[in-house]
Amino acid sequence: MKLYQELRDLLPLNYNVILKTCKANYQCNYSEFYDIPYIRKAIQNKNYVIIKSKDGNKLLIGEGENQFLYIDTKNRIKKIDDFSLNQIWDGEAIIITEKINNDKLKNLFIIDYSESDWDKKEIESLKPILDQLVIGEYFLPKSPLILIFKNKTDEEIKKGIRAKTYDIHICIYDKNKPIEALFHELGHIYWRDVMNDSDRLIFRTYFLNLSKTNLPLIYTNDWLITNEEEAFCNIYTYFLQSKYIDERYLDILKYYDCNGYNSIIKVFKQIHNRDIREQEWNQTTKSISFIVNNFNPKTFKIIKNNQIILKSFIDSQYKDFFVKIPKDKIQKVVKKFSKSGLKLVEIFSENEQLIIPIDSQNIFKPEYLNIMKNKTNLRIEDKYVL
Repeated sequence: MKLYQELRDLLPLNYNVILKTCKANYQCNYSEFYDIPYIRKAIQNKNYVIIKSKDGNKLLIGEGENQFLYIDTKNRIKKIDDFSLNQIWDGEAIIITEKINNDKLKNLFIIDYSESDWDKKEIESLKPILDQLVIGEYFLPKSPLILIFKNKTDEEIKKGIRAKTYDIHICIYDKNKPIEALFHELGHIYWRDVMNDSDRLIFRTYFLNLSKTNLPLIYTNDWLITNEEEAFCNIYTYFLQSKYIDERYLDILKYYDCNGYNSIIKVFKQIHNRDIREQEWNQTTKSISFIVNNFNPKTFKIIKNNQIILKSFIDSQYKDFFVKIPKDKIQKVVKKFSKSGLKLVEIFSENEQLIIPIDSQNIFKPEYLNIMKNKTNLRIEDKYVL
């Protein structure tokens, strides 16, 4: 109840203020690309959802068939159907699960003061912005990075180098615009570590269609159009500046390079959708792991109305459970069974390797575990009856 009250009290505030508050105080997920089925599933999983809509912030607290129950900024409980919600909402929302301690927030940067040349006060002056960048944002790298601040040598001065990225280190040289230089380097890491070939192809297409004789005004140096990666990093810099410095940087990007803006949003949507599929897969493998590790083919007795009923583990807990295993999640086929048409395959969850039976349609059902006489050493026979 306390969490509900706290979230309700946030609604009249500016959405960006709500977002910062939620990041600092709650376990939450945030995106600009959610859809109605996803937030419905979030609510069914007992989460709260705050959406940014065209007629004000809304706290979604319940759902029904083709409709949602929500609290508005004036603390009124209302209903809205899916169609109407889709008309006023573009996908931006915060999904809140629980309160967190501040020490659970993981900063993106580890500052290496011992390797830095800059005065500590110079570095500390950047902390108000640096501390806002935390792991978990869809538009940031997914692992911590080591940040070093160095004075320019003759080489950096001659080549006009503002910053360098090597492995997990970012070295900043530019004292005039250190945050801008940092954001550009983050673009290179995002390109390298987060984006895949499909994402990069979007910017290759963008770059090939970029008019070198009539460049968008956001390109202030020739080296920014060296290749598609540099072009991406330039647009990515504007996007991060809109998040952490002034949201009007995004207006500049939209106005002066609409194609660049649309391209980076397309990339973010693709990455967002992959992240959601991975989250769903991790939840699925948790269920599969529980079934595999707790499966017992022996029946047990239940006394009900003075009658003894024989039930199995499957009957009692996961009788109707089934899941189609995506092809890209199957590491290898361990064994095939000609009589049953089943096969044992190896899959990976977040923390463990699993070997499970699936049918010709790649569907796993708990009852298929009956082909496994001994799960530990994989001694198997085609027929094993409860």
